[in-house]
Amino acid sequence: MRRALFRQGIVAGAAGGFFMIFEQVIWQIIGALIVVVIANYYISRAARHMPRLHATVFGFAGVALGMFGMIIIGTIVITYYRTGLS
Repeated sequence: MRRALFRQGIVAGAAGGFFMIFEQVIWQIIGALIVVVIANYYISRAARHMPRLHATVFGFAGVALGMFGMIIIGTIVITYYRTGLS
């Protein structure tokens, strides 16, 4: 259950992190809302089988890893294409 919650947190973080790459504020707000909605859904499902604090810690650890991973990879890719390094 903990591994599944961690993986679902990574997916939620990556989905929200993808939108946080864009420069406009509205996309960053949408990215944050996506992270919160998806992560809270899976945390509430996991809280039936484990304490809510444990579910929150595992879920948001996955979110942090997925979100920052997506932002770092996206920033590198966008910088690569904008500068024309080929």
